[in-house]
Amino acid sequence: KPTATKPTATKRKRVEELNDNDIVDINVRGKVITTLRSTLTNVASGTKFSSMFNGQSEDNLIRDDQSRVFLDHDPNLMECIVNFLSTKKIENKSHPVRSPPIIPDDKKIEFEMILQYYELFNFFYQRPNGNVTLPEHVAILAGMPSSLTSTRSISVDSTVDIKNIEVVKSYDGKFLDVIKSENEIQFSYEK
Repeated sequence: KPTATKPTATKRKRVEELNDNDIVDINVRGKVITTLRSTLTNVASGTKFSSMFNGQSEDNLIRDDQSRVFLDHDPNLMECIVNFLSTKKIENKSHPVRSPPIIPDDKKIEFEMILQYYELFNFFYQRPNGNVTLPEHVAILAGMPSSLTSTRSISVDSTVDIKNIEVVKSYDGKFLDVIKSENEIQFSYEK
């Protein structure tokens, strides 16, 4: 049973001795995912997710009765995240991992919400040139409103031909308006 615990002096000492080759067990709603600390901390460094396992968030983690970090998310989605990070860790720069894992349609919004929460979204959908892919921004906009009306803008690189993008599109019963300029596309919708 997960409980919020504060680290003891022993745990604090442990934080100081963290090693990339440490084996880490994560309890995700009862499913234990085991990986190396370096997979969790070095691949997508600087994210909320990596800080959970590099000692920065030790005081705020919920742990189970075996002191494993407990995450209250769909275990299959968290396993996809860890597997993707593991694959990215060993990718060949001449053949980079180009796309995130395939997620069932009925889980995509939840998956993208988890990525946003842990600051992993841009990492998962980043192209080799550093830009975030356009279709994922449309999916986030159409599927995850924070209010009744939402507008977001993104800059695009020269590989996207803005002139050939349609201006208005219907998406799942929502009205999606696309306004484009020379180097920016703005998406707006009403719920």
